[in-house]
Amino acid sequence: MKWLRKRSSFASVLLFNSFVLPAQPVLPTDAHGLADYIMYRNGSRSAERAVGSCGQSVADHDSGRRAALLLAGLGSTAIPALEAELDSIESDSGRFAKPDSRWIFLAYAQLRGVEALPRLRRMLGDRRYEFLQRSIDFAIAVAQRITGFVDSARVPVSLPDLCGNGTDPRDALDQLILGLVRDDRTALEAALALSGRRSLGLLVREKGWDQWRASLWGGVSGYGSDVGYILGPPWPDPVATIESITPAAAHGLSGVPLGVEIPIRLLNRSGRSCGQASVAFSLAPDSRTGKLAVDSKELEKLLQGIAWCAADL
Repeated sequence: MKWLRKRSSFASVLLFNSFVLPAQPVLPTDAHGLADYIMYRNGSRSAERAVGSCGQSVADHDSGRRAALLLAGLGSTAIPALEAELDSIESDSGRFAKPDSRWIFLAYAQLRGVEALPRLRRMLGDRRYEFLQRSIDFAIAVAQRITGFVDSARVPVSLPDLCGNGTDPRDALDQLILGLVRDDRTALEAALALSGRRSLGLLVREKGWDQWRASLWGGVSGYGSDVGYILGPPWPDPVATIESITPAAAHGLSGVPLGVEIPIRLLNRSGRSCGQASVAFSLAPDSRTGKLAVDSKELEKLLQGIAWCAADL
């Protein structure tokens, strides 16, 4: 009986491990094969995951990341395959664009650098790819060799606790930028920790929101342009790359200590430095899913820098 119990226990461990540690798929080695794998590995499920998907499992994320890394590792020889996939996505009216497409964008951005920007910006301005805005923004950051990029037309994350959004510190920072640039006080306040909300209340108390915000733009209140940024140490990856998108980071485990001030350099649409401040992150009020919020001692300086960069077309 002891032998049977041991054997049963051993079998249970094997069964458990078969779910926790699935075998990694064998990936193609050529550029066209890797690009096809990224775009069509889900077969008939591609269409149903196109819009409204909450993302991928760790295993799906890891295999897509591996394929993108292999593509980037092939160097310039992979560019024709990537451009063929991008041509197909655009020519098919967005019909085949889906969350997996982000790995194509990222490999293309990492290989072509700033030369990838015209195509990425064109797709960013196309409403057919609205559900991929966040991924294209990140690809633009990869192309520019910066930490993050926020397109002023991106839809703010109004429900950040759904689908895991909001657990990467950059989600809160991006929402803060969008809230200010798009004149959306609700979105801006939702990105702030309690101390930040109190600080914002003090900033706008005398003039009111509209006049205070207009003063940041030199008296002209309106939508701004795009804003990029570079985070310094202790942020682990100041330059966005495919390598920095680990499965842990994708699920909000960035390793950034909470409450620690991180230097931030703000950039305008053309990539020119136009503001500096510091930013910290803490758990958002009433968050039950690990959502993070901006908690900066230099909130006024940070918001002023964002406004300067957004206005500097």
